[in-house]
Formats: sequence, structure tokens, C-alpha cells
Amino acid sequence: MTLAQRPITILIAALGGEGGGVLADWIIAAAMAEDYPVQSTSIPGVAQRTGATTYYVEIYPVRSAELGGRRPVMTLAPSPCDVDVMLASEWLETGRALANGYVTPERTTLIASTHRIYTVLEKMQMGDGRYDSERILRTARAASKHAVLADFQALALNSGTLINAVLFGALAGSGALPLTRTACENAIRSGGRGAEASLRGFAAGFAAASGSDAAPTAASPAAPRAGRSTQSPAPQQRLHSNFPAATHTILEEGLARVLDFQDEKYAELYLDRLDAIAGLDRQTAGEASGHKLTIETGRFLALWMSYEDVIRVADLKSRRSRFERVRAEVQAKAHEPLHIVEYLNPGVEELAALLPPALSKRLVAWTDKRGLTHKLNVGLYVRSSSVSGFRCAGSARATPKNKS
Repeated sequence: MTLAQRPITILIAALGGEGGGVLADWIIAAAMAEDYPVQSTSIPGVAQRTGATTYYVEIYPVRSAELGGRRPVMTLAPSPCDVDVMLASEWLETGRALANGYVTPERTTLIASTHRIYTVLEKMQMGDGRYDSERILRTARAASKHAVLADFQALALNSGTLINAVLFGALAGSGALPLTRTACENAIRSGGRGAEASLRGFAAGFAAASGSDAAPTAASPAAPRAGRSTQSPAPQQRLHSNFPAATHTILEEGLARVLDFQDEKYAELYLDRLDAIAGLDRQTAGEASGHKLTIETGRFLALWMSYEDVIRVADLKSRRSRFERVRAEVQAKAHEPLHIVEYLNPGVEELAALLPPALSKRLVAWTDKRGLTHKLNVGLYVRSSSVSGFRCAGSARATPKNKS
């Protein structure tokens, strides 16, 4: 009998809370049920979306009963250019795997979800800080032997389960492993609680992968900010009549932001400030530049005029729509309690933002003189889903804003 020269290597990159460890356990359970030698290790990731938790599994594709008591030697960590199956639960994690050399056209079956969960660095940019998803798509198709790409997160939500079950189904449907569908489904059933929902997700993933390569579904437009007020007719009509059509997409977002931040009068101030910029834009570059000066000024001006200070943060965190969104994201049922803990680290500048300008400047000047401005920070854990925590946020909301 000719034995396989090497095991099948599987690398899983998942974010926290997506069940990557459970996915690895299901693969192990299915392999053991089929009598294949299997081994796994995991490497914890870090917080704030700066890295995934990775799980590495090796399956030797010869049943133990056929080995005559011998055991294959397997490794504890993946090596670049030596991964047979790459599973990524999010699109940027696919990019990381590609950059690290874990996906190769000679060997790797790539199974990846095309949805995005934006990193902190992407979110903190004043402009559009998102990484180029199309570049990852082109590289993924060119760099892999076989690519199974789809919005598996959407399939998971439709199935009422986590993405790990859908990825497991896609792995089984890809034919990359010598595991039967029955063995994989039995591995899920052995987990007990939540098995039915996981099996629905597994079936959806299996169907998505068992056909031809699936292109990523188009990203749906970004949902409006939670609790955003409807734009009032007057500022919106003024925007459409006074500003070029090429600027409307960005300026409408900016107008909605400042209107939600304060009121209609504040939205009019936003347009007043943009009028001079738009006039200058017309006199200089005009249509040739696509009114880029007006668009970029409108983008940054809206951010500056809706600065997210303590009052604004309290407003956003204590809205009913936010609690509803969080409940939907964690898939909490109506009878299940939901606790939300806010992690805050306020300092002198945050306290000064609550005071009238004259007192605020005196306080900051006093702490600057003594070198205390960036030292007097207090770590707080506020449970906004509790009565006391919600009242704390509500008290901050009640503080009037200093209009500028």
C-alpha cells in the first residue's frame, strides 16, 4: 500500500465571537469519526480587530486502521506555501492570509467570506479609510488553486446561526477534505444546543460551495447612522438648488450628520460655510475637477461640526435604536437579557468639554501648566443597559452643547 506523503493542512482565520474554535472542533470530530489521524493547534489573536485568532488542523488522509499501528508525524504551525485549505471568516483576513503567503495557486483551496468588519484604523480615518476589497478579490482568484468566495455572513444571518457553521458547510461542499457530509453533520449534532440552527447554516454553506466558484455579493449601501433624523425640507432643497449635482452624495450625508447633531439652524450654518467654498470651486477648477474642493470640504466640515464629545457619545450610546441594533447583532432573543458595558477613559479635556468655554479654557490652562492634562485619566466601566448606567448617559445628554 502506498501511503500519503503528507497530511492535509487546514488554516482557519476567524474573529472573536465567530466560533472559530468550535469550527476546528467540528473538523476534528468529523475526522475522528472517519478514523483519520488528526491534530490541531490554535494561536490567540488580539483585540480591536488588529488580528484574527487562527486555528491550524492537519488530517492524515489514511485511516488509522490501515496504518498498522504507525502514527504520522504532524506539525504544530502552518508554513507559507504549505496550506491546502485556507478558511477566512472575513474579507480582510483573506488579505492577511494572501500577504503572509498561505494561499498558493499550486495547492490552496480558499474558502472566504466577502463581508467586511472594519478595523479600528479604517474607522478612525477622517475620510474613506477602507482597504481596497477589489484588490483582495483579484489577488484571491489569481493566488488560489480553487476559490469559494461568497457573503457567508449573510447566509449565517439568514440561517439564524454563526458564520462558523456556514464555513464548515462550505468546506464540506468544496470537496477539499476526505470527510463525508454525514460525518460533518453528526459532528455538529454532537454539540447539542443550537445544533438545528448550525445545521441550517451548514446546508447553506454546502450549497454555496458545491457548485461553481461564487463571486462576492455586492456590498449593500451603508446603513444610516442609528437614530439619524430625517432631513428637513428647507436645507435639503437649498443643497439641491445651490450646489452641483456631483457634490450631492457627500453633502447630503454631511447635512444629515450636522442636522442630527443639533438642529435645522445648525444645518443652515453648515451650508452657509460651504457656499463660499463652492463659489471658489466654480471660479477655479469647476467641472474639470469634479468639484473636488467642495466635496472634500463638505466631508471634513461635517466631521468638525459634529465633534463626538462626551455629550454626543452619550447621546449615541443611549438611543433606543442602538440597543435594538446591538440586540440584533448578537442575535439575542426577545426573552434573553442583554448587558452592554461601555469602556470609557475620560480625562481633563473630556471634562472641560462639559463646561462653558470660559471655565473650560481656565481648567485646561491650569492642568497644562502643571503637566496634568494627559495624566488625569480615569478608567470607567458603565453598564448602559442598567438603570444607573443609562441615567449617567442621560445626564450627559442633558448638558447643552456649546454651538460654534
